[in-house]
Amino acid sequence: MSYIGKSPSVGNFVKLDALTASATASYTMQVGSVNFVPESVNHMLVSLNGVIQAPTTSFTISGSTLTFASTLASSDSIDFIMVYGNVLDIGTPSDSTVTLAKLTATGTASSSTFLRGDNSWAASGGDLSFGGDTFGADKTIGSNDAYALSLETNNAVGLKIDNAGHVTKPLQPSFMVNQSGALTVANTHTLFSTSTTEHWDINSDYNNTGTFTAPVTGKYLLTMNILWESVSSTSAFEARFVTSNRTYSFTRNTIAYAGGGTTYIANWGSCVADMDASDTVYVQHYGPTAAVHVSTAWSWWQAYLLG
Repeated sequence: MSYIGKSPSVGNFVKLDALTASATASYTMQVGSVNFVPESVNHMLVSLNGVIQAPTTSFTISGSTLTFASTLASSDSIDFIMVYGNVLDIGTPSDSTVTLAKLTATGTASSSTFLRGDNSWAASGGDLSFGGDTFGADKTIGSNDAYALSLETNNAVGLKIDNAGHVTKPLQPSFMVNQSGALTVANTHTLFSTSTTEHWDINSDYNNTGTFTAPVTGKYLLTMNILWESVSSTSAFEARFVTSNRTYSFTRNTIAYAGGGTTYIANWGSCVADMDASDTVYVQHYGPTAAVHVSTAWSWWQAYLLG
C-alpha cells in the first residue's frame, strides 16, 4: 500500500551486542561478538539508564570504541545501542533482488546481448579484434599450459596447434585418387574419369568422375603421375591440368622396357594453380589412344589448397 506523507528512508540498521557498565568510560562495540565500526557518531542512538544520550557531547566514538563523557559505575545500565546507516543509501540489497529494470544501461537486454563496460547492451559475436596496431606490440593468443590450441568455425576445428607446436588444418580442401581399374583413353579425354579409388576427399570437392571444384579462391597445389603401357617409344604423350583459368602441360618423362617387350611411358608433374571459388580442374590426355597402367603406385593425382 502507499505511504501517507514522506516514504520511510532505507538504511543499514544494526543493534549492537549488549554492554555491561563498569568503572570505565570506554567500551568496545560488537555485533555477533565481532568488532563493529559505525560510519558516524551521528548515526547512533545510545540509551544509558533510560536516557537517550546526545552524540559528541555525551559520548564519542573512535573506530569500534565508544567513550562516554564520564566514567560509569557498575550500577549504571547501558540499555541499548542502535546504529543507523546513511539514510541516503539503500544498504546492501538482498540476494537476487536487483532486476534489469533497475539498471540505467542503454540498449536492449536479451539472451543475445551482454552489458559492456560503457554501460550499454551490445550484441554478442562479431569479429575478433586486437585494436589494430594501437597495442604497439606482438599479439599473443594461447596459454602456458600443456594443452592444444584450436580455432573453430561452424562447430568444427579449422586449425589446431598441439602442445608440441604441430599445426594441422583438418578442414583444408584436399583429395587423392588413383586409377584402380582399366582405362583406355583417346586424345583430349579426361583421365581418372572411371574405375578409380578415392583415398580421401576433405569437404567432398572431388566428383569421382575426374573433376575437382575449388571451394574457395586461392592457390592450389596440383600433382599427378601417370604410367602408360604397351605404347610406342616414339609416341608423343602429354598430360595437362586443365583449370578454368589456364592449362598446365607436362610431356612424357621416361621410357622403360619391361619383360616381353612391353613399353611404358610416364607423365608426371606438379604446379601451383590460381583458382577462383567454383573453378574446376581435371587431368587431360593429349596424344594417341592408350591405356593407363593399373597400379595404385603409378597412376594417381591429387590437389591441396595452399592458401
